[in-house]
Amino acid sequence: MSAPFLLNTDLPDESRGPDILAAVISTTLTALIVVCLRIYARIWMLRRFGADDYVILLAMLLSLAGMGIVIAEVQHGVGRHAIYLNPEITRMGLKLNFISQPIYQWAIPIAKVSIGLSLIRTGPTVILRRIIQGLIIFLLAFTSARFVLLMLQCINMPAIWDPRVQSKCLSPETMRGIKYTNSIVNVITDIFVLSLAAFRLWTIQTNTRARILCVCVLFVGVIACIAGVMKPISLMKIERTNDALWDSADLTVWNPVELNAGIIAASLPFIKPIFQRLQETTARSISFSTADSYSLRPFSSSNSGRRASKYFSPQIQTKISARCRRNPDSWMSNISNVERGAENIPNEITRTTVVTVDSTAQGRSMASSAQQSFFPQAFEDKQ
Repeated sequence: MSAPFLLNTDLPDESRGPDILAAVISTTLTALIVVCLRIYARIWMLRRFGADDYVILLAMLLSLAGMGIVIAEVQHGVGRHAIYLNPEITRMGLKLNFISQPIYQWAIPIAKVSIGLSLIRTGPTVILRRIIQGLIIFLLAFTSARFVLLMLQCINMPAIWDPRVQSKCLSPETMRGIKYTNSIVNVITDIFVLSLAAFRLWTIQTNTRARILCVCVLFVGVIACIAGVMKPISLMKIERTNDALWDSADLTVWNPVELNAGIIAASLPFIKPIFQRLQETTARSISFSTADSYSLRPFSSSNSGRRASKYFSPQIQTKISARCRRNPDSWMSNISNVERGAENIPNEITRTTVVTVDSTAQGRSMASSAQQSFFPQAFEDKQ
């Protein structure tokens, strides 16, 4: 650190570590829960696990690794002023900060690639498919170039975090241009991927609950975009001072927030079968029936001229039970019914009518029972 900054003793000895840990751990664990639900739905309910599922699992593993490094960063001074830290701790904090960069550099576009693969699997038009494939190729190529520049910015890599090491490195102006270019491209791809996902989900889902799910995905995606916009702002703050560990606190938060929000947005549509299974289980436990009883008018034969007995009390009881069963393993339960049509077991309605006639005058009783089973299209499941 420069001497003028180190002599500034007016800075308070405070730590933003707890805020950093709260933001990073909460978002990472939330993403982990959503991904676990997705894996359960895909493997144990739908019996399928595609390329997009493997890719999002890789992104989640990188997110967990990044969370572990962030915890170590906080323990080594990130979020504190360097003037109150031991120089050795400061160097270790800067080293851990550098190690976390390639992890999030790869994890964020990998989450976007997973979204692209999911959209391709929904059977889009040829033009849209080519656009998504081009986006995936661009993300992988651009991320690879960023990774190479990050690792080769100095001939002697320890010079990145240890000012005592002498090495030839890229100029600060060059590194600044690379960082801002990365941030701008990252924001543009965030918005583009979010727009593609929202458009595709909105067009292939038709019922109200699917629309609500689409809004939730859009909302989480917006959070990821906001985090992407905040990262270049945090970079400008770091460049104005020599207190890198303190000023990098915001960037340490925004990287995991952007990544985990992207993972959640990519996984939300795939946990829909779980909610459908819960709803259908609840529906099956509830049976509804209606019972109507009413008396017929006294029976008399116009031919015989006899009046009906006053003890004659015919009754009709009708019970109707309906049961609607639906196959939860349909592709509609996943994202759409494009890959696999909604497979519904026909609705079954059973009506039982019992007519009992008790006539004292005739000295006999008569009972008849009729049962009908039919599958009308009018009762088709609208969900």
